[in-house]
Amino acid sequence: MEPQEWMIPFSTPSLGFIRPESRLFFSGSCFGEAMYEAAHHSGFQSFYGPCGIVFNPLAMAEGFQRMLEARAYHQSDMLYDGSLWHSFDHHSSFSGTDARQVLDGINLHMSAAREALMQADILVLSFGTAWHYRLMESGRIVSNNHRQPAAAFIKEFADAGRISSVWERLIQDSRRVNPRLKVCLAVSPVKYLRDGLVQHNQSKASLISAVHSLCSQLPDVHYFPSYELLVDVLRDYRWYAADMAHPSAQAVSMIWREFSAAWMNEAARHMMQELGRYKLLADHKTRFPDTQAAKNLEVRKATLQQQLIDAYPHLNGTRGWR
Repeated sequence: MEPQEWMIPFSTPSLGFIRPESRLFFSGSCFGEAMYEAAHHSGFQSFYGPCGIVFNPLAMAEGFQRMLEARAYHQSDMLYDGSLWHSFDHHSSFSGTDARQVLDGINLHMSAAREALMQADILVLSFGTAWHYRLMESGRIVSNNHRQPAAAFIKEFADAGRISSVWERLIQDSRRVNPRLKVCLAVSPVKYLRDGLVQHNQSKASLISAVHSLCSQLPDVHYFPSYELLVDVLRDYRWYAADMAHPSAQAVSMIWREFSAAWMNEAARHMMQELGRYKLLADHKTRFPDTQAAKNLEVRKATLQQQLIDAYPHLNGTRGWR
């Protein structure tokens, strides 16, 4: 049975905001990172930040605010667990054994993130869970507990009103540094089952209510139904990875296709098709590289690559598509 035979009929409004040369800024959950990777490999100028993967919108807001204010991190902001240095605002991919290197890496990335946001056309925010953790000692909300003892944290729930209030201010602040910014809000379809099934659904309900509130309150803020696409349209565990919580690569691809249809103009979609045609050719491997046929293939690859760069000059500085 073909997918379209059992999927619920569903369409997203066609906005057409993304052009081939558009700059995209992604922030939030691991699903947001998957969308960033899809954009990056589709030839779009994309940035993921400012703190790496962050699941809950209040912790996400802490790092976002600090990025907007260009406030540097200091060693006093760091945690040393006896072997690694961490930031409670950042994903563990920023952690390391050398405090100075970790701190420099964080501050460089935060600075690059602010510059990328100032140049971005589209801001894509992916909220994962309304549950968050607060350090008992300082009262600060953390994005990652870095395997510290559970007794050091208080688990809390953010209702829709609080989430929408915090992000209404941050979106307005973002537009002060970049007035042309259009915003895409998404709720991650990843299941956070460690919280419990009931608590997981409670969390998603809070996030969905918050993002719809933001869409109704602010201009040029739009909802992309990534959550509904997986849970209600595909609606089958065949579209999940082996952990039965994350979408499979095929599901991410289908959601990206829907995102492309909704957010990209015809020229951007055409660029993606041309890149796909090039990649099929570029991925072709030959067993006999010294033959004339293999040499002709390399010439065709180089010619098509140059044609793409001539048609879309921004590709010359965009990694991931070659």
